[in-house]
Amino acid sequence: MKTSTLIGGVLAAIAVLCAVFFYADGVSNRRWIIEHNAFRTFVSPDGQYRIEYAATSTDFNWMRLYHTSDNEVIADRRFWGEPPYKINWYEMRVNVGGDDEATISLPPHWWERWTAKLP
Repeated sequence: MKTSTLIGGVLAAIAVLCAVFFYADGVSNRRWIIEHNAFRTFVSPDGQYRIEYAATSTDFNWMRLYHTSDNEVIADRRFWGEPPYKINWYEMRVNVGGDDEATISLPPHWWERWTAKLP
């Protein structure tokens, strides 16, 4: 019983450390992008949304979705893969590349809006 509790605690600690490292790496990459003004900007066909997209390397892509009426960041997403060649705007979503992880609902879900407020 004590061994399984110890193993569970160690695994939980490792999971927390991995999450902290992943988040800290993202903060560092976002800071570099902002300091170097490395964004490309795309506006939705109806003018309601704007995406700022940046890549620091082939493994770090970052996009921020804004609502143009109040310039509020409503989604902030890190994803893997090649830089996109085209932003695909649809009625209920926007896609930055071909993967599902690079798709954001329009308007974004509450979780997406909440995490966009984090540093």
